[in-house]
Amino acid sequence: MTPYKSPRPSNKLLPFLKIERHIPIPNVSGAKTPRVPHAKWGLERLQINESVYMEGAKAMPKKLFHILKRERGILFSSRVYRDEDGMPIGVRVWRVV
Repeated sequence: MTPYKSPRPSNKLLPFLKIERHIPIPNVSGAKTPRVPHAKWGLERLQINESVYMEGAKAMPKKLFHILKRERGILFSSRVYRDEDGMPIGVRVWRVV
């Protein structure tokens, strides 16, 4: 014998939600301030044709590159340096424009 399963109520039996107007959207409380990625590197200080080597970095800071390009028009090029085993040991970043 199968257990009794109650029927699902149909949409026409559900009450309509009351529509309200002119209610302002409240501010978000307790939201964290956005963290600037890799702010400690200070790539915006580089002049054209200068470079920095970030020892221990495993990848290029693509998000920071995008932000600096969008907000300040600064362009970078970077290369990941690897050891004999192919493991990343650092990243060198050049300012291009």
